Amino acid sequence: MIGFEEVQKERETKISTLKRDLAEIEKAHAALNLKHNSLEINNKKLDEQYTNLKRDNDDVVDKLHAMNKARYELETKVSDES
Repeated sequence: MIGFEEVQKERETKISTLKRDLAEIEKAHAALNLKHNSLEINNKKLDEQYTNLKRDNDDVVDKLHAMNKARYELETKVSDES
């Protein structure tokens, strides 16, 4: 009987320890999951901002090329006339 009670007590101690560890792991998992979701949202936001800025940059570059071409043509006309 003493052996059974000791085994029972050890088992109960082990179960309580494992339950406590499980609770800590679940809490850590919830915190990491929250951080992960926040990072996903930030990543989507940054991707959207990058896409918008890239499109704006490409538009500005195209306009700059057009302006440089027009300036070159005007300078060429002025130099031809003089």
